[in-house]
Amino acid sequence: MMHGAIGTVKYPLAALHHHGIMDDDNNHRRRLLDAMAKSVAEKGYGAVTIADLAAEARVSKRSFYEQFRDKADCFIALYEMASLQSLKVLREALDPKQDWHEQVERALHAYLSALAK
Repeated sequence: MMHGAIGTVKYPLAALHHHGIMDDDNNHRRRLLDAMAKSVAEKGYGAVTIADLAAEARVSKRSFYEQFRDKADCFIALYEMASLQSLKVLREALDPKQDWHEQVERALHAYLSALAK
């Protein structure tokens, strides 16, 4: 989980890694996504290089290119992961049995709480 300008990013792959199910490629991908989140938060997207990401993730540049076409591809993957996590948080907060006002309030609270972590 990374904190920074793009909010909190949680990766479903982290659970697989924790249980020893994830392979090295997914581990490299997760570490590169973590590195992108941290590097962009610290330096801004424009200043981040592939070498920065590889160093932060403790992988080779070759490993980076096995996972992503370029820096933009990695950033888009990070954005997609963050978006999916946000949607998951919102879906879990909704309860169709509740009044729509209550649902909106719960969803907003859940979303903002997830961003604040």
